[in-house]
Amino acid sequence: MVYRPDKPMELDQQLSIRERVSVLLKMFDGHESALICTHDNPDPDSIASAFALGKLLEAKRGVTFTLTYGGVLGRAENREMVKLLKIPLVPFHRIDLAEFDVVGLVDTQPEVRNHALTQDRIEGKKMICIDHHPARAHSKDAEYADVGGDFGATSTLLTHYLHEAKVVPDRQLATALFYGIKSDTRDLGREVSAEDVWAYTHLVGLTDMPTVSAIEHPKLPRDYFSVLVRAIQKAEVFGDNVVACDLGPVYVPDLVPETADRLATAKGIRWSIVVGEYQDEIYCSLRVNDRRFSAGKLVREVITNYPDGSAGGHGSMAGARLPHRPSVKSGQARTKARRGFLRAMLMAAGVSADEKPESFAPSSTGKGHNGKTQNGKTQSAA
Repeated sequence: MVYRPDKPMELDQQLSIRERVSVLLKMFDGHESALICTHDNPDPDSIASAFALGKLLEAKRGVTFTLTYGGVLGRAENREMVKLLKIPLVPFHRIDLAEFDVVGLVDTQPEVRNHALTQDRIEGKKMICIDHHPARAHSKDAEYADVGGDFGATSTLLTHYLHEAKVVPDRQLATALFYGIKSDTRDLGREVSAEDVWAYTHLVGLTDMPTVSAIEHPKLPRDYFSVLVRAIQKAEVFGDNVVACDLGPVYVPDLVPETADRLATAKGIRWSIVVGEYQDEIYCSLRVNDRRFSAGKLVREVITNYPDGSAGGHGSMAGARLPHRPSVKSGQARTKARRGFLRAMLMAAGVSADEKPESFAPSSTGKGHNGKTQNGKTQSAA
């Protein structure tokens, strides 16, 4: 879905990608620099998309670009990606916004609020927005917005942009885009369209596969394993198919979605809901292994009861962020707030308030849930 720069309030769904690229590039006539911002705590898709947009503008309009992000670059794979591919990603606190009159937002949208380009910061600047997530109402306020559509990753859309603009990505950029698609679609196994398959195969021959392997298998800090153990010990299962976990404080917010991903791979699990706390905010990630439900829709509905919160996502994965109220200071109060939000998510997923959970991890005796052994036979207590 594309909003024309000359008619920002009019939605035009008929433009081809080639026409969209033409409209986008015309915006940069007379402009020499652009700031391109990912969502906070960026993932590979957001990082690669920002890099691709910058390279497109540089190649076709001679625009110099700066890539920035809010939050932290936390997950080991993401840090390895930026390091090995030498992606020039700069923390937002080091940015002087006065240097830019055009700003871009990728893999998120203005009203989602999980990014550093708040309305007060971009007043008087042209805004472009490119995102594969479902369109939000205020994206129409951008001078150029290409949001929604049948794409499993924003990197897919940017790969099509480069192709239509006849810009061949170098090995560095191709590898970033390939990994962005690979990670967001889980190796083309999650919410994939024909456009994703084309982009993935188009990039294969240009991609440095040993680097992809190095990104996927980084060395992990010992703290990571502490969090993993805590997740297994604290996770609870409701009704045999909903797993929930309060991680408590974490050293990087990325551990919340990573834990949700891991718990969602357990046999029989259809819903994985994880909350954690980083600095003064609650983070929540939701994964759904059931095509009848939309994680993004559910989390957006829940967050309407929390005016200070933000949420986004799509069919099988979504996330939310909620700042602690100033009055919530003690550890006990913070725990209560996290678990209250987790309970709200569980109820939205269909878990009743009085349903009793079971431990996620089997006991050391070999029993599984409901007192059954691994072969499914009931084992009596000693």
